Amino acid sequence: MKATTLLASLVLSTTLALNASAAALSGKVTTPTGGPAANVFVTAYDADRKMSVTVLSDAAGRYQIDQLFHGNYMVRARKAGFADASVDRLTMGETDRTTNLQLLTGDSAYLATPGAAWLQALPESNMKATFVTSCTICHDMGSAIARGPRDAAGWKHVINQMRTQADVYSVIVKMDDAALAEWLVAQKFGTLPKQTDAFTKSAAVVPARLTEYEVGDASSWAHDMAVDPLSGVAWVGDYV
Repeated sequence: MKATTLLASLVLSTTLALNASAAALSGKVTTPTGGPAANVFVTAYDADRKMSVTVLSDAAGRYQIDQLFHGNYMVRARKAGFADASVDRLTMGETDRTTNLQLLTGDSAYLATPGAAWLQALPESNMKATFVTSCTICHDMGSAIARGPRDAAGWKHVINQMRTQADVYSVIVKMDDAALAEWLVAQKFGTLPKQTDAFTKSAAVVPARLTEYEVGDASSWAHDMAVDPLSGVAWVGDYV
């Protein structure tokens, strides 16, 4: 379980070294016209440690990421409806730093929209239930490879390919492949979904801090993470 060992080691080393000489990164995120940008995901990514820390900007566009190790970071601000703002290289030492970020005109964020959001855009129906139970048990629809977009012939081809390429896929629910393909096209699945700010009614999430670690490699299928409540060590399963 290569991913398990890597993630556990990263969490242990991070826990032991945290706050030895950590500093804070703060600043303000603005819209392309200069106004404050609220509920923006601001991420500081450390390539050497293969970890990133993300916070949300507040109603005034302010953000603060505490307890960053010494090192070089890529800093990115991302919000649906805008193109990313980023700083390719920012060095953190023992003193706090301030960096302001201005979002750009465009919408690159939707490319990273999670699979749950793409599925949420589909209307509730028996056809949606069939699609979810047949396809998303294995495939994350946040991936452009999985979600398309495709025409009806393209969707029908993919469904048939899944049915025939391995015995394990015999569990796919029996359904009218052509009808599902036509339905997905009618719903414009895989095209740009309607963007909404999920945090406008939930100010409680603004103080949240998300720490992510890269585990495994290109061939890994890491899944089912569990955190030891006593040590804080995270374990994740992987296929070998």
